[in-house]
Amino acid sequence: MARPVYTETIHENSYARAVIEGGLKLLVVHVNTKEAWFLFDMEKEPKEKSSLDIDAHPRTPKLKELLSSFQQHAALKAVKPKTAEVDTETKERLKSLGYIQ
Repeated sequence: MARPVYTETIHENSYARAVIEGGLKLLVVHVNTKEAWFLFDMEKEPKEKSSLDIDAHPRTPKLKELLSSFQQHAALKAVKPKTAEVDTETKERLKSLGYIQ
């Protein structure tokens, strides 16, 4: 059996995460503060035009658990942001190049 696949896409004000396993794809899309869930049968409908009934499908709980597990693992492995002090000369140079205002 193939291993599950995790994927995520990030845009300006939205992001989507999905897990694909056993021919099914569970997708959650976040736009601003709204969230939408979709479930696709990738073998029967690879173009993902119509979602299955996510609440009625027997594999939804396992797929949600997999997605949550992937998200937790990714969060643990994420690079922590670092901050640095920028001197006045560098700030002025960055402004002259149009990188900051």
